[in-house]
Amino acid sequence: FLVLTDAKGVSFVFSGAQRSERPDVVKAYKQEAFLKSGFRLNADVSTLAKGTYSVSLQMPLENSVIACKTKKVLLVE
Repeated sequence: FLVLTDAKGVSFVFSGAQRSERPDVVKAYKQEAFLKSGFRLNADVSTLAKGTYSVSLQMPLENSVIACKTKKVLLVE
């Protein structure tokens, strides 16, 4: 999932991400297991209020969720 969080701490979750190959990550970390570490997602953010949103990722597992905060922001104008 892609999670966008506004300045007030309200989160908006977008699903439907598809994994993609990242041979550059494999090369950088010398880990073949990282090949499918990329993702693609087309998210319709047209209903979001104007503002800045922090970007994080969530990957559900069988009994838990892996959450990854990024240093990226999304500006909706």
